[in-house]
Amino acid sequence: MNNNQKLKITVYIPNHNYDSYFKEAITSVINQTYKNWELFLIIDGYNKNSIEIGQKFVNQYQNKIKLFINKKKIGLRGCANLALKNSTGNFFTRLDADDFFVKTAFNEYIKFFRKNKKIDLAYSDYYYVDNASKVIERDLSNKILNKKTLLNLPAHGACSFVKTKKLKAVGGYNTSFDAQDGYELWLNLLKSNSISNIQKPLFFYRQHDKSMSRNEAKILGAKRKIKRLHVYKKKLLKNKKILVIVGARNNNNILFRKINKKFLIDYSLTSIRKLKNISKVFISTDDQKVLNFTKKKYKFDGYKRPGNLSLEFVTIDNIIFNSLKFLKKNKKYSPDIVVFVNSNTPCIRTENIQEVIDSLVIFKSDSVISVYEDLDLHFKHSEKGLKKIYDRMHHQLRIYRDALFVDNRSIRASLKKVIKKNNMLGNKIGHCLMRRMESINIKNNYDFWLASKYLKERKKFENI
Repeated sequence: MNNNQKLKITVYIPNHNYDSYFKEAITSVINQTYKNWELFLIIDGYNKNSIEIGQKFVNQYQNKIKLFINKKKIGLRGCANLALKNSTGNFFTRLDADDFFVKTAFNEYIKFFRKNKKIDLAYSDYYYVDNASKVIERDLSNKILNKKTLLNLPAHGACSFVKTKKLKAVGGYNTSFDAQDGYELWLNLLKSNSISNIQKPLFFYRQHDKSMSRNEAKILGAKRKIKRLHVYKKKLLKNKKILVIVGARNNNNILFRKINKKFLIDYSLTSIRKLKNISKVFISTDDQKVLNFTKKKYKFDGYKRPGNLSLEFVTIDNIIFNSLKFLKKNKKYSPDIVVFVNSNTPCIRTENIQEVIDSLVIFKSDSVISVYEDLDLHFKHSEKGLKKIYDRMHHQLRIYRDALFVDNRSIRASLKKVIKKNNMLGNKIGHCLMRRMESINIKNNYDFWLASKYLKERKKFENI
């Protein structure tokens, strides 16, 4: 064997129902210019067609390809741990059954790891392709220059290469989660500064109707749970004083209008009450009625803020700054972390607020804001009239780094030390993605109707 090919690559392809693309994925491994690899085909849940396809390749490449059949579906992470247990390679990577590698991908990764010996995980750019494998666009990853740029740029889980020993050392994959295996690994390696990227497209990522990346609720839910467990295990919130400030401007008695038999203000306060590790909840309002209500029903402290802080143009930053000033002077209280929650956003969950807090400490940000992804097609003026900002529709971008994000004005968290008058965000600003339907901010009768409809049928909307 050529000395340059001593390092071995383990590739596994989990497949549940992607028969139409399975052959192309397998063939892209077989056709690699770098030949020292082993390939595990994992049929997750009995599928006769997939088994027949896999068996044909096994018969042809008996020393290189192995077939595993899970009669009962064990999920992505179960498949990953099955492959890891049987791996004899130096590097480990997942190829989804509907994606495929560039012919020189393995060679490029091996060259990269030989040159960068301290790197444990590497990922590349990639091409978006459609059902017919036609390239739609290239995804450009932001270059990682140092540890600080790891802020919140997790690699695409599939086709990232990780050193097998390192993956085994962190315990493989936690099977209590059902998605986002790459995100979990990213967090486990984040502190070691051993993540880097190759700015070349080395695989083809398929966007189609069955693509798991379109299951937004499942992806976001998995990320929240992974972050929560990471913070808990690392004790990142230990001894942190966390203050939640609720913005409660009661213009035209809006907070006491009912949505499905509950006051508008009850929704956010109920979510806040379920939070753990919170040292204080403080209501900032323009109405004594709100203070009386929140004190009696929720036992939350608060104050009636100056009238000039309830005008239309007043920013969240100034409300936060003034509340902190009041608390320090009158209560001798100063927190480590400050969280703002808007009482006009009834669709936020406890988990959304917790994720903002978790993200703040995981990524060592100055602040984190809740956002939704703008999936609309945007144009800009040009000399020839309107021109699309992107060549492809935003609904094809989904949750990746070239999306446009909108501050939904629901939740913000900041380190107390960065908060100044007119600015609570600091320099390093992270984000937490919420679904657009969760981001309803009540301003008018239509918003009340929309929130009412969504909250009544929330479980149905989870799968959209």
